[in-house]
Amino acid sequence: MKTFLLKRTVDGTCHLYLDDPNLEGFLKVTQAKEIEILRKEIEFFKNFKYAVTYDEDAYHKTLFGIMHNEVFKVELPKASEIKFIDGICIFERNGQWSTMVYKHGFWHEKLLGEKHSVCLSCPDNIKYKQLYWIYFTKTVDFGYELTHFIDRKPISFGQYAEIHHNGNAKVIALRKDGYYDVFNPNSLEPLKGETNDAFEALKGVFVWNDARKIWNFHENCRLFGKNAVYQILGDNYGEKLKLFRIDKGEVKFVDMGRWYWGHGKDFGLCIEGVYYLHDTHTDLIDFDNPKLTLKKRIKNFFKKKSTI
Repeated sequence: MKTFLLKRTVDGTCHLYLDDPNLEGFLKVTQAKEIEILRKEIEFFKNFKYAVTYDEDAYHKTLFGIMHNEVFKVELPKASEIKFIDGICIFERNGQWSTMVYKHGFWHEKLLGEKHSVCLSCPDNIKYKQLYWIYFTKTVDFGYELTHFIDRKPISFGQYAEIHHNGNAKVIALRKDGYYDVFNPNSLEPLKGETNDAFEALKGVFVWNDARKIWNFHENCRLFGKNAVYQILGDNYGEKLKLFRIDKGEVKFVDMGRWYWGHGKDFGLCIEGVYYLHDTHTDLIDFDNPKLTLKKRIKNFFKKKSTI
């Protein structure tokens, strides 16, 4: 395994050497007035795999690294940031991040784009075994490209009109056809759901249509249980609300009117005197057996009687 070694001479010069097990001695890489060691690998032996040398003009620096047991070199502005994702070195120029990719015996600089960091909630950081999910968006000819790292490799996805995250370990990408692709920290391809799968975003609800293999977005809506979507039409509590049923991946209108939350055994939505009850065991709304309030039953009785 190749590593770097650093030696300082009495005149203050720093000398960077490559320790290659295939060679008898050490191979000199460079020398500079100042060398900064990054991510020291073995403290006792002073071995390391990343270092930065600074030019005397104080405007530039050079990054030396070892990945895949091969040495790379990158010239950077002095203010550029250098970070590591799962042990992979990434570096920044003017807000755009890149990494080095080794292919066919040569190093290639891969532009990743703008860096985004999502803080994962407790259940998600346990599930994905990380506190933060780092992903990148790069401007391309026809929109944006999404990239993140899986198993120490950059994985890129398509060209999208928009890309954003919704705060629940998912990145939402708007396709050219108006539908959406969805990604999580483990995604090697866009996520596929099952019939009636749904989740909330910051500004609406996504519902999976298994027949068409698409995610549909319903703006300004919220989920209620696994099979209901509602949309509040006013700014104040008690104003009108629309209720929809998720049925085979389609969101179908059910009812609309003034509403309030039911409590106790009648927990659910009450719209204009009609209760749509929530089963806490199945997390489903019972649309087939709505329950009328006493006031609604009396009103219906007199309405029916007046028509006789």
